[in-house]
Amino acid sequence: AADARYALDEVLDHAADFGVDVHEVGAAGMSLGGMTVYGLISHPCCEDGRVTAAVVMAGVHDAFPSGTYHHQDVPVLLLHGDADVGYHHSRTAYEQLAPPKWFVTLHGE
Repeated sequence: AADARYALDEVLDHAADFGVDVHEVGAAGMSLGGMTVYGLISHPCCEDGRVTAAVVMAGVHDAFPSGTYHHQDVPVLLLHGDADVGYHHSRTAYEQLAPPKWFVTLHGE
């Protein structure tokens, strides 16, 4: 997730050149990319206050090497199929996330 913060720094440094609103930043990730998003919105190792919305698709929600997840104020949408062996990650994450939050289960997927 710290690498994602670096990448965001680089993108936002040039965003104004292309008319991009740097105050409306979303983060989305799938699988381990979802873990990166969780880090960006709710972990002291790599939380980035510039992220104002998040989407996590079939995301892994495991512990980072240090620190623990904490309350986040970022709206989060979780998407996960209940046939996926990692479905428990999204169920656990959803319970721990603060509102506003949404969880879409894709039944049989």
